[in-house]
Amino acid sequence: MAGKWAENAKQQPPPPKKRDKTRITIHIAGIIQRHRYLLKLCRALMMYGAPTHRLEEYMTMSSRVLEIEAQFLYLPGCMIISFDDSTTHTTEVKLVRVPQGIDLGRLRDVHNIYKEVVHDKIGVEEATQRLDEVNERKPKFNVWVRVFLYGVASACVAPFAFQGRFIDLPIAFFLGAVVGILQLVLAPSNELYAHVFEVSAAVITSFFARAFGSIRGGELFCFSALAQSSIALILPGYMVLCSSLELQSHNIVAGSVRMVHALIYTLFLGYGITIGASLYGMIDSNASSRSTCDRPLERGWYFLFVPGFTMCLCLINQAKWKQSPVMVGMAVAGWSVNSYSADYFGGNGQISNMMGALAVGILANLYSRMGRHVENGWLDLVDWWKLRMRPRYTKKNLESDSSWSLPTLTDPESRPGSPEKGQEPEKKPRKVGYSLAAAAMLPAIFVQVPSGLAAGGSLLASITMADEITKNGTKVATDMNTMGNLEGTAFNVLFKVIQVAIGISVGLFMSALIVYPLGKRRSGLFSF
Repeated sequence: MAGKWAENAKQQPPPPKKRDKTRITIHIAGIIQRHRYLLKLCRALMMYGAPTHRLEEYMTMSSRVLEIEAQFLYLPGCMIISFDDSTTHTTEVKLVRVPQGIDLGRLRDVHNIYKEVVHDKIGVEEATQRLDEVNERKPKFNVWVRVFLYGVASACVAPFAFQGRFIDLPIAFFLGAVVGILQLVLAPSNELYAHVFEVSAAVITSFFARAFGSIRGGELFCFSALAQSSIALILPGYMVLCSSLELQSHNIVAGSVRMVHALIYTLFLGYGITIGASLYGMIDSNASSRSTCDRPLERGWYFLFVPGFTMCLCLINQAKWKQSPVMVGMAVAGWSVNSYSADYFGGNGQISNMMGALAVGILANLYSRMGRHVENGWLDLVDWWKLRMRPRYTKKNLESDSSWSLPTLTDPESRPGSPEKGQEPEKKPRKVGYSLAAAAMLPAIFVQVPSGLAAGGSLLASITMADEITKNGTKVATDMNTMGNLEGTAFNVLFKVIQVAIGISVGLFMSALIVYPLGKRRSGLFSF
């Protein structure tokens, strides 16, 4: 018998090649699925406004968890991804090119997917499906609602950033809505107009602002508040901030490219303000050239307008409603620190901007670190009430109602039955990892930028140039002597923009170091 078994064993054929082929196919399919997830994750992070100076870190963390050999190089507007295979010594290079935007609601959803994959809570297939659902979702607010919000935001930013008064708010609303129409309606529909959008918006708003500001010799409306508040939402603050953060984190190529673009963009805005103010100065020889407003509102009113401006920013950038209270609170705190520290440090706006950004960064990173504990504690309390306390009260109510006459048991519908398990309340899933600090702090940073630029009057330097062009600048001759020649006036705008961005970026990096002194090991820090 033993000899027969040995002969049969020798005669058995080797394992079929089909099994090996199937195993290899399944292995390659899994790798391709993980590659597809990384590409879609990269596209979503770039499209919805993730911190650009940490994009390479996020992608590296994700590829490490998925056991994919990959290298990433970020440039403004595109990501170069190299997938390596050490066994076959092959490399596949992918280029992800996406127009960058800001969508705070979708950014939070993408962050949750990224976090669950990094912590091994969901698989790649489910994550890819959820990313597709997020990408296919329609915007929360349509174009015309956002145009209206542009006007409201311009009216809200005028008092606390540019010394506007109540009488200036309707005009600021009108000019802000005009900018919203130009950016959201005309620019996307006409590619040729999109190239001159910044200049045309600055020309139109400064022309009408000077026209309204010259009524009654400039005593009725404030020209400087109208000219600056109308373009507050298209200021390059976010662009300069990203570039300075990239340079400070040693992303030399991306940071320098974006910084040059932001500086040229700022020159476009200054050029547009100069042209618009000069055109009205040619029409009206008595045009107003005041760079300050008479009788500005008291500081107490600003605590009403800062939350309004922040709320408009949240809605324009498609934030979720439950994100808004945290964003408004951080914006008010950051602006308060910036405003009161500016009184102490005098004319040095760089220190006050750094202090405001430091306060915003500390609050946002603490929210990121402690937010899940608060949310999970609240869910524990809700589940304790639903599963423990509510059944006791329902039993007492049933016992108190036992005196009522019950129907006979002959009726089949009135017979008692056991409750189904599906009717019992289920526990909600608990939150994993840290909360999203980047989306929470972004509106607060946007609040810092207009007030920082207005502190030095850098935008209104173009008005001095306009007066010199039209030769009706007798009132501002002394200002011209202090500010230098016409060429120096334009570069004052650039210097102020860079100064504000450096102060904010230093404050944000210091806040991250204070809250995370040892860094984050498993997933990247989702914060500016």
